[in-house]
Amino acid sequence: MNPEHIKCPICQEIFDGNVYVLKCGHNLCSYCISKVYLDNDGSYSDSEDDENEFTGFVKCPVCTAITYCNKKSNGTITGITRNITIESITQDYREKNGLLTSLDKERKENLFKKGQKMQDELEEKLKFLEIARKLLSNKDEIVNVKNSISAMLNDFQSSWENNSVKKLRKQMDDLDKALSRKMENEIFNLSFGEPSTDSIPIESMPERKFATWKDAVNYHQMITKDGEQFEQVIKHVGPIWGQYEAGDKVRRFMRNEGMQNWEWTGHWNSEGGTSYAQFHRKINQ
Repeated sequence: MNPEHIKCPICQEIFDGNVYVLKCGHNLCSYCISKVYLDNDGSYSDSEDDENEFTGFVKCPVCTAITYCNKKSNGTITGITRNITIESITQDYREKNGLLTSLDKERKENLFKKGQKMQDELEEKLKFLEIARKLLSNKDEIVNVKNSISAMLNDFQSSWENNSVKKLRKQMDDLDKALSRKMENEIFNLSFGEPSTDSIPIESMPERKFATWKDAVNYHQMITKDGEQFEQVIKHVGPIWGQYEAGDKVRRFMRNEGMQNWEWTGHWNSEGGTSYAQFHRKINQ
């Protein structure tokens, strides 16, 4: 067989895959036919709107005859018959002459995708094993920290019913500082997945709006800023008499309260003769 008879008249490649026969009897490959499709206004269509199908035509590059058809937004041509005979002939020709077919090329791509997926999965397992190794090597430390936190929570719970509101609030402040210090332990940075608020040993509560800063004191909430998660809280820092002393007053409060891993957001407010400041820290920082 003369291979010139089974070549696309546009790209001059031996047909491979779907072949379309125009009304005039000439054939085009699936790649080229989508490139010469014209809208009814005579312009080439390259729409990416997946919801639309456009009516247009293909002008034969050999005899200029017009074949009307439709083109979906993904580039697929409808309304033109596939030439199954030519497809079969070219498939046989490629097999007999040792030429790769579109099926071979598709299989190659799928094999690379399969192999890459397996590599990615094994890479994740290696990361898992590395974290598991670190966790196992810190098992005693993890148990000790867990038992220490359990003891603190049990002590706090047992005294809940027996103290005044003032003492309970002081106990909550002390517990918050103690838990924050525990969080500085590197074992809390070992995780099998993305950092999550589930790993934070405080109550993660939905965002709420408060009428005053006083009402919001010691209420922890999670916020997202520039794609990162932060724990945010407002603290009673005592009277601040002006912007000139705000920085020193807040920094002194942070030192006294053991808030080394917190940052002052720069916001503060005075209400009822005293002042409050807003702090945040990055999750698992």
